[in-house]
Amino acid sequence: MPSDILIRQNYVTKPLAWRSQAWTVKNLIELKNAQRVTIDGNTIENCWAAGQQGFAVMFTPRNQDGTAPWTIVQQVLVTNNVIRHVASAFDILGVDDVSTSRVTNDITIRNNLLLDINTSWGGQGRTLLTLGGSNITFDHNTVFTDGTSVVYADVAAIAGFTFTNNIVPDNLWAIMGGGAAPGNGTIAMYYPGGTFRRNVFIGGSAATYPADNYYPPDISVVQFRNVSGGDYSLIPGSPYAAAATDGTAIGANQSSIDALVPLR
Repeated sequence: MPSDILIRQNYVTKPLAWRSQAWTVKNLIELKNAQRVTIDGNTIENCWAAGQQGFAVMFTPRNQDGTAPWTIVQQVLVTNNVIRHVASAFDILGVDDVSTSRVTNDITIRNNLLLDINTSWGGQGRTLLTLGGSNITFDHNTVFTDGTSVVYADVAAIAGFTFTNNIVPDNLWAIMGGGAAPGNGTIAMYYPGGTFRRNVFIGGSAATYPADNYYPPDISVVQFRNVSGGDYSLIPGSPYAAAATDGTAIGANQSSIDALVPLR
């Protein structure tokens, strides 16, 4: 079992020239059998739909030849990264859908800037796809995507899902699942008992989501410091500058990210 893995302060990218060439381009980072992994302070960019759907980061247990039923992806921490110019961001698979594996668990995605998660890269613009698993946390992230859903669930429910302190666009719906209604309907089906608090759903509706979240009508109300200049921190006067569950600003702490990541 590959264990105690650190991926820190790397520039993980693919040349854009490959998009017009005959390369079978897949993801940027994938874990198929690993535990106790930290992915911290990296720039992760340029991933489009080609050999796969264009997810930048995939946590997908794979018992490749059917001889390793202990296969698992667990105890993964993704922090302080910039993920940008990709068709979709995170794909989490609960169990290998071909051979026996253990259940993906204890995945934390915290304090990341997710920029230009965009359907122009050929995918669906999803920030987080969950297909089962347990104990998954998505916290203090700032997301810019044009996809119809930020979070999309299918296949299996997750026990212990936490979605807190994020800034995301609602677009058509921020949270959606296969065969479910958006928002609360998806939560009931795929994230029962989950925690959804102190998120900013830009353009969203309070009737769609659990209590204790925020619904500014447009991005101007959020009061980012300078989006066009690449500064996604909140000004002190923002209504969300001290509104997170921990008393800090909702969204990513960009100063922590800038101190680590290369090529910002």
